[in-house]
Amino acid sequence: MKTASSVSIAKHLDGRQDEILQAYWRRLLKSGSILLRDPEILSALYRQAGQTISACIEVLYSEGVFAGGTLPDARELVSSGRTYRHLHPTETLRASSMLYDVVMDELDQNTIVHRDAHSLILAGRTLHQTIMWRMEAMTTGYDAFLYRRFKEGYVAERYRLARDIHDRVSNSMSACLRSLELFEFYENRDDSAARENFERARSTLLESMSGMHRVISDLRHRSPIENLGTGLQKFLDSAQAGDHVAVTVTGNECWLSAEYREELFLIVREALRNSLAHSGSNRASVRVDVTPHYARAVIEDEGSGFDVRSVQQSGQDHGLSAMRERTEELGGRLTLTSALGEGTVIDVLVPLPECECDRAAS
Repeated sequence: MKTASSVSIAKHLDGRQDEILQAYWRRLLKSGSILLRDPEILSALYRQAGQTISACIEVLYSEGVFAGGTLPDARELVSSGRTYRHLHPTETLRASSMLYDVVMDELDQNTIVHRDAHSLILAGRTLHQTIMWRMEAMTTGYDAFLYRRFKEGYVAERYRLARDIHDRVSNSMSACLRSLELFEFYENRDDSAARENFERARSTLLESMSGMHRVISDLRHRSPIENLGTGLQKFLDSAQAGDHVAVTVTGNECWLSAEYREELFLIVREALRNSLAHSGSNRASVRVDVTPHYARAVIEDEGSGFDVRSVQQSGQDHGLSAMRERTEELGGRLTLTSALGEGTVIDVLVPLPECECDRAAS
């Protein structure tokens, strides 16, 4: 049997739904949440807040019975998971907690609630349940996003390793073999030519060993990057380019989560690897600026440059595509500027979520 208090509370929420949503919106804006940066997410948040309040109203009318129409549609949950898939669940949990607080504050100001604590508990449980359904969907979407990122990264790393072995080792070994064949041919015919080819074989073999050393050094990079400047310098030293590339990192890296620091490192490392391999110059510069709200990395060389459109159309821009995809997955953008004979500039801008040190200070 429905209590008068339960029905009255349902009617009160129904009549005050717009005001409740506006109060929720004001609290969300005041929080400075990173969710505010994406219009699609903002629209989804507002829509789902309304659906959550409506579900609470229906349950209060039916004395705690979750009717079929009250349960969130499976397709809606899947859609929610996709919308929030690239966001850590803690961000959406904070937004959901704000909605819970706003609705409960509204009920606390309603004198009818004080006559029936049961209805207040029922409303709280309903809010909690409907929020948890959506949080499960968001968490599932985030897990799927992480798995896809891991799988794509694994495949990309295999291709990169195969390419590095081919570029740094296989070509040199082929050249070495050719020089040894020529040495064998000239050995009893022309001592000077034989000696020249023997020395060439020795040189290319040493080059191949150096290339293999760099590949192995890259494979050993598995520990988390604690400092961008140090991590980049170690990479340059392993590539024997530490004295030719200037690296500058400004700002407080506490504003970077471990995930963002790792992704930025991989993006910049790939840009440097491409520059050292293809620019025709071992001179380059890297500047990374870290602020509370964004990180920006500019990688510039004075090499031969290239026609960007031609490279993209050739389908051989695997490194550039990987950098762009990593940047876009972080919600950022990558700008590439290059022309034949004019060098190359890569500009990466990534928005940052609020960090723990900012929350502690607020």
